[in-house]
Amino acid sequence: MLTRDIQDMTASSKHSRKNRKEPLKTPADRTSNGTRTVNLGNPDDAREILDAFDTGLAEKPGYADGWCAKAFILTSLDRKDEALDAFDRTLTLEPGRIDALRGKAIVLLAQGKLGEALDTCTLAQTLDPVDSVLWNIRSQALMFLGRWDEALAAINQEIALTPASAMAWSNKGFVLVHLKRNAEALEASDRAVKLQPDDASAWNKKGFILDSLGRYNEAVTAIDRALKIDPERPDLWIHKGQVLTRLGRHGQALAAFEKAVTLAPVKTSNWIYKSTALLQLGRTNEAQKSIDHAISLDPSDARAWNTQGQIFAHLGRDTDALAAFDKAATLDPGFAIASFNKGVTLVRTKRLQDALCAFDNAIIRDPEYVDAWFNKGNTLAILERYPEAIDAYEHLLAIKPDDIDAWFNKGSAFVRLEEYGKAIVAYEKVLALGPAAPDAWCSIGELLVKLDKTDEAMAAFDRALSADPAYIPAWNHKAHLFEELQEFDKAAFCYEESIRLQHGSRTVQQLKKGIHPARHTREKTTGRSLKKHR
Repeated sequence: MLTRDIQDMTASSKHSRKNRKEPLKTPADRTSNGTRTVNLGNPDDAREILDAFDTGLAEKPGYADGWCAKAFILTSLDRKDEALDAFDRTLTLEPGRIDALRGKAIVLLAQGKLGEALDTCTLAQTLDPVDSVLWNIRSQALMFLGRWDEALAAINQEIALTPASAMAWSNKGFVLVHLKRNAEALEASDRAVKLQPDDASAWNKKGFILDSLGRYNEAVTAIDRALKIDPERPDLWIHKGQVLTRLGRHGQALAAFEKAVTLAPVKTSNWIYKSTALLQLGRTNEAQKSIDHAISLDPSDARAWNTQGQIFAHLGRDTDALAAFDKAATLDPGFAIASFNKGVTLVRTKRLQDALCAFDNAIIRDPEYVDAWFNKGNTLAILERYPEAIDAYEHLLAIKPDDIDAWFNKGSAFVRLEEYGKAIVAYEKVLALGPAAPDAWCSIGELLVKLDKTDEAMAAFDRALSADPAYIPAWNHKAHLFEELQEFDKAAFCYEESIRLQHGSRTVQQLKKGIHPARHTREKTTGRSLKKHR
């Protein structure tokens, strides 16, 4: 999302000649009276210009303008390390040169050297605090670091200097959505696309904001507007595929990812997305071929090995899956998802202690990884270590207070500890967040039975059936309660409903001659399932 903006910013800064003593003379300038026009955006032309500068700098190694121009050409050719060297040569000759500091900051940002990029910005801004491009670079580095409040302050400075900048307003929306200021985020995004309705990046960022808010259909519409402007951008197709995946429209998502592969066939991530879509469609052999191709393009890509592990897990090749997840974690020690997926696989193979270690490793890498906290809690519950499970759920809820599954499983753990009052509080929180949760109503009913509050328990089971008339545990619990109340006709009716829902009406007729309540077991309160591979 931000990378494209960096490229755009690089292009704009190449032509900013602030504090220059004389205009830069390129081969294009020297042949302006002929028929040849040199295009700096053309790699062949850029290399021709670079050769000319090399020749000139060999004769005049102290020519700062030449080193600076060479640095920008190297940047355009994506030769970042050489570009940095050239910017440093420029700054050795002219330490306070703003365009060189700006260009250096851009390259450092593109390399992911965020601290150095910020330091370079700080130095440049002591010399020129009203350079809007420097505020843009600063804001992008801060966004990458997740320092959203500081990023917003930098963007506001940029907007004060260039209020008509669509990129600045678009970035402001991007930051505001991370700060949970959703209405302001949409307002900023709308401002961006109104300022520059033909800016694909602005529409794409609006799509991101809508995507973040769960408004997926509107997000697809915004991304389609971006694609109408620039249909050759593979990152837009990837974004569209991601949102379509969230909508469960996996066939359309695959088509979007395949378009990205066509446009950028040597980009590993495009093949990874394609492989994942194929896996979700159950086309496992094709998914395997796609991920094999991704790994052949870049054997050091941790995401590719993670996807390889997912495919092996889907095929039941657990040993191979674990090896692939370990490979991903080795290649990228900070890649929490690989450790998470290893944990899921270990739970499935009943290696619960090892699974706990894997989930802990995921949490160490990403302390706010809610699914890892959830699965850690569930694994501890399986091991009957209920106080530790509750602690894991509470860590999760401190991060995401509205996680219904965590509240439900926290309540189930309290049931195991026979702390029924606390369990009811947790289940009531589930109902406050999602009133149509039959399992929560059923669990409250069970606890009310234990507390001899039969009328309230029956009402809770009825609420469960109002939410889902086909919820079999509620019919069984009602049957048991009616038995205890010696209302056997009502108990028989509830059992018949349960059997009909499980086996059909014919089975009910076969058993109607005599129902044996002892054969029916009361469902125990159980937690919701582990989160799956990611």
